[in-house]
Amino acid sequence: WNDLPVQYDAAQSLSRLELPAGEAAALDIVPLRSGAEVFGVPIDIGFSPSAVAEATVGCRPVRVDPHCDVYSDGWLLGVGAGDAQITVSGRDISTGFTAHVTAGP
Repeated sequence: WNDLPVQYDAAQSLSRLELPAGEAAALDIVPLRSGAEVFGVPIDIGFSPSAVAEATVGCRPVRVDPHCDVYSDGWLLGVGAGDAQITVSGRDISTGFTAHVTAGP
């Protein structure tokens, strides 16, 4: 997690992370079924409000990586200070976490 401050819930799923505005963090997304990793599940990431954070699957947001030079399961970009709700979905299962974005450097 790029050494960012994070919190996990009792199931060891990400529940909160802190990210400076202007910074991008890679997300490691691992779909599980009965505790075993499942491959080939299409992933979708939602975010709100967009004035606080932006999330993408695969490539970093175009504004910071227009040629997709760095790939990861997902990316989170801090846009402006505040809290954003991030939702990660695969097939019919969703989970979410809070992204707390702090003022940039």
